[in-house]
Amino acid sequence: MAYPNIKSFNLPTCCQNRINQINKKVAYGNALQSVITGGVLLNMFGPSPKGVCTVAAIQQTDFAAFAQALQAVPIITRAVAKKECEQEWFNHIRGGSGQVATFWKGMVDVFS
Repeated sequence: MAYPNIKSFNLPTCCQNRINQINKKVAYGNALQSVITGGVLLNMFGPSPKGVCTVAAIQQTDFAAFAQALQAVPIITRAVAKKECEQEWFNHIRGGSGQVATFWKGMVDVFS
């Protein structure tokens, strides 16, 4: 779908606030990926209970679950961002804000 030029378009404050909320959720998703990775590394190389050595800790680590968790975070983050954009799009369709609704439709398409 082709979208109109929005260079001279100013977003209302409600939209700017929603974009800030979306940015925060994307940042939380990025942080979650770091925490997951840090948890696995801590499990392998951190202080070991009952004298478990690093080799045993590496062997006991479920790398398939680790990979699934890391792959799921961006998918979930995109879905959350898309839902936020859809809510704002619907709000502006109902409110009769044509340009703003078109902007949010474009944002929904970006996260689809």
